[in-house]
Amino acid sequence: MGSKFSLSIPEDVVNIILDQFEDTPNDLQIRTFLACSTIARPFLAPSQARLFKKVILHSDGSKCNKCQRLYVLLTQSPHLALHIRVLVLDPAPQWFKLPDDPELPNWIFREEKLAPVLDIIPYLRAIHIRPEKYRLLYWRDLTGELEASFLRAFRSPYLKELEIKFLEVPATLFSFTTDLEDLSLTESGIDYESDTAMNFASKACEGVIQKPRLRSLSLTPGSSISLMENLRSAVDLSNLRELNFIGRLDRTTLKILEPLLRILHHFQWTVSDSDSPEDSHDWQSRRARGVSEANAPINWAVRALRDLQRRGKPVDLVAITVDVIFGDSYEDVTEWGWFWDDLDAILSDDKIFANLQHVTVVPFLQDDYSKKMQKLGEKYSTGMWRALPRIHSRGIFNING
Repeated sequence: MGSKFSLSIPEDVVNIILDQFEDTPNDLQIRTFLACSTIARPFLAPSQARLFKKVILHSDGSKCNKCQRLYVLLTQSPHLALHIRVLVLDPAPQWFKLPDDPELPNWIFREEKLAPVLDIIPYLRAIHIRPEKYRLLYWRDLTGELEASFLRAFRSPYLKELEIKFLEVPATLFSFTTDLEDLSLTESGIDYESDTAMNFASKACEGVIQKPRLRSLSLTPGSSISLMENLRSAVDLSNLRELNFIGRLDRTTLKILEPLLRILHHFQWTVSDSDSPEDSHDWQSRRARGVSEANAPINWAVRALRDLQRRGKPVDLVAITVDVIFGDSYEDVTEWGWFWDDLDAILSDDKIFANLQHVTVVPFLQDDYSKKMQKLGEKYSTGMWRALPRIHSRGIFNING
């Protein structure tokens, strides 16, 4: 019996077995890999690699010590740090207060062991910084030790992806992320006037600003991108291949983004049925003005795609995804006929959009928890096959949701 368990198992067989659990829910996946790590020695290292590939640090109370425990674990077992590729700094699942602090603390800036943890991990590919929601925080609030640790991580040639939420950062921050490829900004600010928190940035750069060549850019409203020209001075967009944005970006941003469509491979945008919360309750007003006038992102997207068509030159677009958020009535859905007509006419041009392989629409209603709304959504999804006949005839149209 003992000799059977001592037999070696081919590494590729182990990986095939473990790969079967990659798409399972996170909790089940963790339990599975933990169990697999104890089956036999050949399963130990591959299971650990999958367990520690993505580490999520979040605070669940005023006495949270997850960062401390991770630090102890990584110092006692340094080989585990070699497996970490993604580090997520998530907010607390619920607001809490320290006994001596009347304000909601931001644990990201207060964890004493966060800086040492960052220094221990050598091969980070992605960092997601997510302070508490709805409270804009500032890079200058970081301690000198934590700032230095972040900057060392940003300088790593392995770092390719950076997500920043609810955080104002200095523009010179991006000069440290020269190997960055994917940038996501959510409700964030970029400070172009004051770099007090980056007091040694100019010395480090020696007057030469190196810019990361982004391949993917994601934007949401409130990201202070009305100064988009300045963002372009901080990052290189000439190699951009994927653009994602959620509706109601300001018109200045949309105007600056428009030329980028010519070089994109994947364009994804999320649009809603109104340009402001007030509009959503004033359907007659929207009807009078026309939905396209009431929603800048929708109008912009259609116009920008039409302009590409008029140029008469083939573009690189391979995939377009539209996430459509409707209001709480079926009338909101049916009034979008103009949008689908225009989209169908433009994207069915197989000379200009010859490379286009996927047009995906993800329609859903704001009140999709309601069974009634779900039925309306299903009815609408079925009707969309008829609403976009020319795109459908090319065999590139998909509906998700």
